Amino acid sequence: MQYFRAYEVYIPMKLRFVFFIFSLLSSFYSVAQISISEYKHDFGIVEEDSKLWFELEVTNKGSKDSRLLRVSNPDNEFEFKFSNMITPGSGTSKIRIQFNPKEKGKRKIPLQLFFDNETIELKIVAHVKYTHRDYTPCPDFDRTSSIRSFETTFRVLDKSTKEPISNAIITISNNQSFVYELECDKKGWIKESIPLSFYFMHVEAENYLDFDSSSYVNARNNEFVFYLEPLEATVAIEETSEKVPIETIPDPIITETENEEVIIEEEDDVQEEVAVQEELEIDEDENTEFSKREYAPNNIVFLMDVSTSMKKEDRLDLLKKALLSLTDMMRDNDVISLITYASKTEILIEGHNMGDKETIKSIIANIDGKGTTAGGKGIKKAYAIAKKHEIKNGNNHIYIATDGAFNKNDDKLAKLIARQSSKGYNLSVISLKSSEFATKKMKELTAAGGGDFVDIQDMDNTTERLKALIKKQSKIE
Repeated sequence: MQYFRAYEVYIPMKLRFVFFIFSLLSSFYSVAQISISEYKHDFGIVEEDSKLWFELEVTNKGSKDSRLLRVSNPDNEFEFKFSNMITPGSGTSKIRIQFNPKEKGKRKIPLQLFFDNETIELKIVAHVKYTHRDYTPCPDFDRTSSIRSFETTFRVLDKSTKEPISNAIITISNNQSFVYELECDKKGWIKESIPLSFYFMHVEAENYLDFDSSSYVNARNNEFVFYLEPLEATVAIEETSEKVPIETIPDPIITETENEEVIIEEEDDVQEEVAVQEELEIDEDENTEFSKREYAPNNIVFLMDVSTSMKKEDRLDLLKKALLSLTDMMRDNDVISLITYASKTEILIEGHNMGDKETIKSIIANIDGKGTTAGGKGIKKAYAIAKKHEIKNGNNHIYIATDGAFNKNDDKLAKLIARQSSKGYNLSVISLKSSEFATKKMKELTAAGGGDFVDIQDMDNTTERLKALIKKQSKIE
């Protein structure tokens, strides 16, 4: 018994110490200390101008610092920037990850983040439709550094004679915050320092057809020559054919009679009153959603952004679907005009009576998107058309549907919009998944226009929200 007791006292003391240390280590390593803001990132459809980087936040739940040792990089298709390689205890750090795809197709790529005490897997998903030879570098965290710029030259020449075109206007944008409007000199030439990026380019000059292009600006690609085609008489014919003829109602013929004048007027008054009442009752039966009694007639001018970015994430298709449904709701005393803008502005429908809905639907269905966003000229045309087809005591309203800001002359536009609003031509904006920068600019223009700002981020109930907007603004008080 004494031997057993000695063994019982001596051996368990060592074992207890070993088990104590082991349990501490096990508990420390069994609980994950590091987490990331997302474990799967989907780039969606990767096209020529797609954004190819995102920011990942690393959180350290432990009390001790954790060091990131390395990140796997299959086929060298990724570039990484780190705010700090060490994530402090109970703190965070950030990683910027840029995808530079080399192969097209549907891609699923696992990335491993190796920390000093654990490994985390991040899945990258993308449908790559376009690959570049030179990609824009992943943006750095160093705020003192700026995106590299290049002295870039632009020349604009006559396509037929190869002679320079003086005072041509070149607008370049990258669907973010960089928008430049450059004016060539008398020799059709201009030089400007342009940041490294992918740009849409729109060139226009008096008496010439507009020209659109897109390209990277970088060390190897910083000289551009644009050839413009002279404007011919056929252009005027084409512009005329784009407009839908306005339905006109002839003035009534008034005849006067003698002797029976009072009697005829009394009979006509009664008959007219009955006819109007019957017409109203028919209208109520046919369109209970948008009654003529409750809602004033509308003179609506839609200014639609059809730039390349609107084709992404089904923005343009969803807008078209909403407009088609809105057309069904409108009445024969409503008038619609439709203007599209991208690199250039086109009037597709002007002052068209909503009684002819099939023509309107056909035009909406055939709208396609391409070019850059430059809507300043479109707004001026929209106001001119709204004024031309003004309805007294009606809702004379301009609706801009876009995913981005117009151009750098927002101050001038705001003044123009405010001036027109004071004359009874209000302006509202339908924002389709716009960036924070564009949203801020659009809200400023909406405030100046005395209208409403509709922010559509998830695309749910787009049709109903558009209908509700029209009803609100045409409601008879």
